Amino acid sequence: MISRMLPLLIVAMMRRAENGIYRQLSDANAYTPDSAIALSPDRSVEQKRLQSLIRGGAVRLNANSRYFLDTDCWSTYRSNRRRQARFAMTIILTLAGTAIALLLALR
Repeated sequence: MISRMLPLLIVAMMRRAENGIYRQLSDANAYTPDSAIALSPDRSVEQKRLQSLIRGGAVRLNANSRYFLDTDCWSTYRSNRRRQARFAMTIILTLAGTAIALLLALR
């Protein structure tokens, strides 16, 4: 049971870390290089999500090693993530439906 829940727990932790990073930057009004703030993620999942957000362009790093939120890229990043999740769910549901159809056909 726990092994089946593990992927969901990991996704929830990733979402929580991303939302925490967003909240920190948003609460500090860190939307430009001049208003950028220092971030020091405590957990490894937060560090990984921060690096992913930087690679995705949603969070920017300025010359002083401070971070700020690129709101346009954040919206695009989140939209892409939702589209990927919908695609993955479509694949999973298609495979599950095919498996059920095969099982019923073999009866």
